[in-house]
Amino acid sequence: MIKQLWRLFLVAWICFISADATAQSASELWLSGGWGLLNSAQSNRQYVKSGIQFSGGYNHFLGKSQTPFSLGLQTRVQHSIGGRSATTIEPLFQAAGVAGLSAELNQSYSQSLTFLGAGPLARVQIGKSLQLTAGVVGGLNLFKQDSFAIVQRFNVGQGGALVPTTKDVLRQSPVSSSALGWLPTARINWMLNQRISLWAEANYFLSDYKARQRELVPLGTPDASGVYKIEQLTRSNEFRTTERTFSLNHMQFNAGLGIHIGKVKTGSPDASPSQQQPSPRPTETVKSDKKPTKTDKPKPSDQASGAPAWNTYEHQPLPVSADVIAQSAVADILTPQQQQQQQQNDYRIVLVAPLKQHFEDIRNLKEFRWKIAGQPRTKPDYTLEIIAEQQMPNGQTTPTVIYRKEGLGAAESWRTDENFYRAVEAGKQLQFTWRVIDKANKKDSETGTFSLKCCRLELDLQINSVRCLGFQNGKFRYEICFNSIYNALCPQTPLTFNQTGSGLFITQTNGSPFAPGTITNQTLTPALTPQGPPYPNTKNYCLSFDAPTSVTDVLLTFQGDNLLMPPAICRPGVQDTVKLEACRCKDCDNFNAQFNLTGVSQTSPSSPFKLTGNFVTNANVRRVNITVTHMSFVDAQQCSNGVTNHQTAGVFINSTPFLSTVNSQAVTLLEAAPANGAAKSLTAQWTVPTMNIPVQLHLGLPVPFGNVSAECCPIKYKVCFKAEFFIDNGTGNFCTRCVREFCVEFSNVSF
Repeated sequence: MIKQLWRLFLVAWICFISADATAQSASELWLSGGWGLLNSAQSNRQYVKSGIQFSGGYNHFLGKSQTPFSLGLQTRVQHSIGGRSATTIEPLFQAAGVAGLSAELNQSYSQSLTFLGAGPLARVQIGKSLQLTAGVVGGLNLFKQDSFAIVQRFNVGQGGALVPTTKDVLRQSPVSSSALGWLPTARINWMLNQRISLWAEANYFLSDYKARQRELVPLGTPDASGVYKIEQLTRSNEFRTTERTFSLNHMQFNAGLGIHIGKVKTGSPDASPSQQQPSPRPTETVKSDKKPTKTDKPKPSDQASGAPAWNTYEHQPLPVSADVIAQSAVADILTPQQQQQQQQNDYRIVLVAPLKQHFEDIRNLKEFRWKIAGQPRTKPDYTLEIIAEQQMPNGQTTPTVIYRKEGLGAAESWRTDENFYRAVEAGKQLQFTWRVIDKANKKDSETGTFSLKCCRLELDLQINSVRCLGFQNGKFRYEICFNSIYNALCPQTPLTFNQTGSGLFITQTNGSPFAPGTITNQTLTPALTPQGPPYPNTKNYCLSFDAPTSVTDVLLTFQGDNLLMPPAICRPGVQDTVKLEACRCKDCDNFNAQFNLTGVSQTSPSSPFKLTGNFVTNANVRRVNITVTHMSFVDAQQCSNGVTNHQTAGVFINSTPFLSTVNSQAVTLLEAAPANGAAKSLTAQWTVPTMNIPVQLHLGLPVPFGNVSAECCPIKYKVCFKAEFFIDNGTGNFCTRCVREFCVEFSNVSF
């Protein structure tokens, strides 16, 4: 649709300039370059960059040159380019308890803005050289922008050290958005001569565009000042896809060159062309403005001879061309009957359109037109023929009439119909000739030509099933079976996969490729082969692959090609998003668990902390694995050594006298070689299923120096851990595992 509007506008523009170039009017063809002040509104998730622009146009005024005030019409084509390189930007989310908070565009991108339009224009002439113009242009704009991603960086403090952490927070898909736009303009024009002018212009562009963005959704809500906890950002794996509308309003400044076309007037501005041409006559006398003096006084002999009283200048008559004399002589010699006979002998059919035209789609050809020169002997009866090269069984080609429209009478045009379109689309020809035959007067026209890039190919992807084939090496194996439905309307040639970029591809839903090694062991059954005929044609494929548990959906891109006449290639393609739910366990969707911390104690200021509490679930549990996932502390007085060894790094202690228990059962540390009875993970198992699981966990954490008391060295702690609950399904088996995470906060002063 956008291409068609572009062509319509440009064709109308060229025709208008061509017709206006011969008129004696104030018309201007101009070119310019400039800069647009387009600024990002990062708070609204908009990221654009100012860039240079190039524009051209044509102004036509109703008044003549040097008219003090006149109205007119302006047309404009404008293209702006810009972009950004990878750079640090303002963070999208504010987080507490972090240092070095920053965000960056992790890749460069480019953008472009194309605008075409027309609108009214007013001009004021000041003196001979200065012109002021103002107007408004309305039209269509097309904004394009590459995809990009934003990564937010944090420096998180742990044990006095800063640990760099990154998080993807925003991704934007490629943008190709069209919308209506408006452009108020104001220009000052300085005429160098009758043909060339220099000018400067300021305008304000008004429009918008749509972009699809995938943004991180933090866990929970921020505090009253809009600040999140660091865990709300780093632990969230939820993203929301939103289509946003952004403003493209911005100021633009241009300078350029104007070329004024049309006839340059001479003589009186009000004289008509016929009045400005001297008419042949015997003589023309022009009186001198010089007044007589004594020396100029005429002599009596001069007056007597009939000479003029003052100085005179004679203009000789213009010569008449030989062609004019010959035409006049012939017209005087031939009788009306002979003149009619001569016109009949000169009668011919002249083709008007299409002539050497190229069509993206044959259905864009709406009409055939022709005209006559001379006078036919009788009323014409026209027939239109469309001719194409047909391949014969012997391999040779011969011109063949593929469509004929008879009985057009004396009409000098014909509107195409569905029968014509079908006749052209039925073959594989791309080059055509046409002619008009007048059967009544036995007269044929010359032949005209038109060509076609017929690319009406339909490709669809129909998902039949998504199956889970198992789990191995930490990945699920999926199988996606689908139908490729291909219909070749024109040309009727098979779908192939020969060109670079053709084939079946798995990407992220925003079109970005997965990191290497994410999607592995891809197998397509059967392999891709040409598809069709007959048409429409359906072919079944099954794609199997391995994907990590974190991948929940993928984008399938099925891209084909269709080679016509090199280098012309049609590229039909289709995309579909597939959710990978077949392997996802749903047994834990209704499982609930909470942890109640009832007490925290120490036997001495330097001993491990004993956490006492219980898990409460809504299902019978036979086993629990517990793993510390996070530990942080705040030592405001700086009176501790921080993390000095493994036993103070936020680990479970299970050595005498600090023995941990779960459901009154002794625990087992899960690390292969626990360091002095300390590890990040432990497990416990029992015989009788229960929903209430008491725990007594000993944690090794940073403590004050030497014998400094807790009151003199208060320290605040935050510990998060992951609990894996093994559910008893009532048959004695407990292979269903549900995972939940919990966090507790306490200090060494008050529990």
